[in-house]
Amino acid sequence: MSIIDAPNRTDRSLSAQLTGWRLTWTLVIAIAIGTTAVAVTVGGVAGANEGIRITARTSAVLFLLAFTASATYRLWPNDFTTWVRRNRRYLGVAFAGSHLVHAGFIIASVVLSSARFKAGVERTPGGVYVLDTIAYGFLIAMTITSFDRIAKRMQYASWRRLHLTGSYVIWLTFFVAYWRRGITYPLFYGPFLLVVLAALVIRAAGKVKRKNAPAGA
Repeated sequence: MSIIDAPNRTDRSLSAQLTGWRLTWTLVIAIAIGTTAVAVTVGGVAGANEGIRITARTSAVLFLLAFTASATYRLWPNDFTTWVRRNRRYLGVAFAGSHLVHAGFIIASVVLSSARFKAGVERTPGGVYVLDTIAYGFLIAMTITSFDRIAKRMQYASWRRLHLTGSYVIWLTFFVAYWRRGITYPLFYGPFLLVVLAALVIRAAGKVKRKNAPAGA
């Protein structure tokens, strides 16, 4: 687990104040309140669907930040990438919180319009639901083991294997989701798909740079 550097008392910047669990709670609460306000304003099942769309994107942003945190720091070391790497765990837990809100809007859409939900289920390949279920299982396990009290009870190799495998499974769910939508709406979803693919390339490039770095660098 990463160690949180204590911010300098003279540093009043927003990035210095938003670190650790404060960052996690701030992000989750802001996402929950913001998307709920939009959903209520739109109203009905349309509002719930808007909440689903918004939280899907906030979840993607938070996940990709955590997914590429170490790689972006190796490739472009600066204040922002340092901050992201330092808060990778807390951004990851915020992603889980965002996806919890996302699940809440899915439940709301089912309650408000079960017929519309069933129609959507029928259009979606069964394999997508299998992958999503596996990804949610990894997300829950990764979130639980992001807390020091639980993580310390695990062997590091097991903890690392869980988080490494889970991160790629979750990446795959975002890729499949944007790829499927990109076929129908390429102008809108195409850029999202490119961002998801770019994250994988960045992570791979970061690994290459780490392997090629001189010993002790």
